Amino acid sequence: MAAALSTGCLQERSYTNTPNVEPAMQVRGDYAAVRGAIDGHIRGDIGPVTGLNHDASEMMAFDDGDYASVETVVELQDRATMTLLSIVGPTTVLRAGFRGNFSLESYASDAVNVTMLGCVGQEVDVYDEYDMPADEVTVEVEQGEQPDELDVSVAGIWHDHDASTGERLDTFREASTGFTLLR
Repeated sequence: MAAALSTGCLQERSYTNTPNVEPAMQVRGDYAAVRGAIDGHIRGDIGPVTGLNHDASEMMAFDDGDYASVETVVELQDRATMTLLSIVGPTTVLRAGFRGNFSLESYASDAVNVTMLGCVGQEVDVYDEYDMPADEVTVEVEQGEQPDELDVSVAGIWHDHDASTGERLDTFREASTGFTLLR
């Protein structure tokens, strides 16, 4: 599905600092859709910003049972960074005990897919400096403190490429994000 790859950082979004806490919606059998995300952070390097180790200033989550996304935003003094986790097939991925590795090279329109964009810009909602999907994404999901919570850890790797040939180099940047999902 193109939806997971086309949701870029430059898209205008509105945020609230409190999660949407509507009653959990049963989407597929015993799968309860995500209602919100809290306690997020970003660590590592995204594009030109290195050494991130910040708690999220804003978060947003969406889940309709077929597609889910979580945005983790960190507002810095002179710019903003964001990770956008996109999941096609959240009923498989967003379950306690799930561990999986995904890559852009293995993306298939008829399968469970996970991507993570890393974004940098002048301010929140203006991600014009850097907007790239991670080449590799690892997701780990654990049961949260409460029965309706999931603790999610996501790591992304962005490989560097030769500017003239486009060939993948051995160097890369790595960032992680983590958060608690409310169901």
